[in-house]
Amino acid sequence: MARRSVIIAFSVLATALIIFFAAGSQPVLRAIVNLSGYELVGGSLSGNLFTGLRASDTTVRGPGVDARVSRAVLRADLFGLFGGSLPLTLDLQGAGIRIDPAKLPRGAGAGGPISFRLDGLNLKSVTLRIAGRTLEIPDVRVTVR
Repeated sequence: MARRSVIIAFSVLATALIIFFAAGSQPVLRAIVNLSGYELVGGSLSGNLFTGLRASDTTVRGPGVDARVSRAVLRADLFGLFGGSLPLTLDLQGAGIRIDPAKLPRGAGAGGPISFRLDGLNLKSVTLRIAGRTLEIPDVRVTVR
């Protein structure tokens, strides 16, 4: 009987967590980014895993990166998880990104059983500054099939 109660309790907890994460609350999204060693400052976050995550007027700061984004949308194809990877599409609009390669974290990366794959990239009014050099990126849409 105790075993059955534990299974039911874990099932309810798992369901609640899935609903909570799928709802895409701002504190949860900010906590996920903060756990990665980066910080989200200002702006608003919305969306969820199913419809895409959206950020407006947001700044991301962390080791080697300082990015200001007017609008960003990150969409994931959750069906790709059946194949062991998570296909992503990123839309950036009005972004200024500074990267200092000397301060970027070194290492093998996150690793894990799931690999992320960037299948689409849409850029509009994006400026990239790397190691003191500025690059104005023309509006571009790239899709990998």
